[in-house]
Amino acid sequence: MNLSIENALNSGIDKIVVTGDFNENLLNYRNTKLTNIILQNGLNQAIDQPTFFCETSSSLLDLILVNDPDILLYTEVGDNILEANVRYHCPVSGIINIQKTPNKVFSRKIWDYDHADLTNYKFDLSEVNWDNIINNNDVNVAATKITETILKIAAKHIPCKFVKFRSQDPPWLTGHIKKLIRRRKRLHKMAKKKNTADSWRQFRYVRNQCINFIKTAKLDFFNKQINILENPETNVKNWWKLLRNLSGQPSKASNYPLC
Repeated sequence: MNLSIENALNSGIDKIVVTGDFNENLLNYRNTKLTNIILQNGLNQAIDQPTFFCETSSSLLDLILVNDPDILLYTEVGDNILEANVRYHCPVSGIINIQKTPNKVFSRKIWDYDHADLTNYKFDLSEVNWDNIINNNDVNVAATKITETILKIAAKHIPCKFVKFRSQDPPWLTGHIKKLIRRRKRLHKMAKKKNTADSWRQFRYVRNQCINFIKTAKLDFFNKQINILENPETNVKNWWKLLRNLSGQPSKASNYPLC
């Protein structure tokens, strides 16, 4: 555990949270391996109440460790949520003071060529006085006018729409899955409005489809990444680059362990 914490601290990440059942009672303070790890790495322990209860005693086993106390706005030890009332853990929770970085969103115009009126599109293009447009000493101006004319006529005869793209979409999130998600949202909105058995049935069907496609896409993606990592022919640089991407760390151009 100490090595993992040291790696996290040395990775450049400024806010680190470590939580879980550490199986060591911090209410009875003594010089132990866990307390040494906490002190050596400059961590703060946020929970100060017992979290584990048995027949004759209570212990503080479930911890929230942070490298910066300002990360946590609030922490608490909750009530027992299990049926067991003799030996049980109580859940610990907290509110983290970290702003989520918004994903950059950009729009792209998508042309629906399957429903285009190509006959009238060709006719309108044939009616354009192209000689008048091309007859310009500045080739850049001529190219701009040609492009504007073609797109203006295309907008009359080819259906189009703007679709939002996020630069940080997960790699397994395919266009087909995005389409299913949009359809699921539309059907859910319609089901809440109509509130009929048939509308809810349609929503549940597409929702289940969406869940299954996402599960399959995730599984296929990560299996492919694992196969690359396990392949002995994968060179060291690409191996570490892929590992950093999968763990959410920024890629580095060098300083890869070569052993």
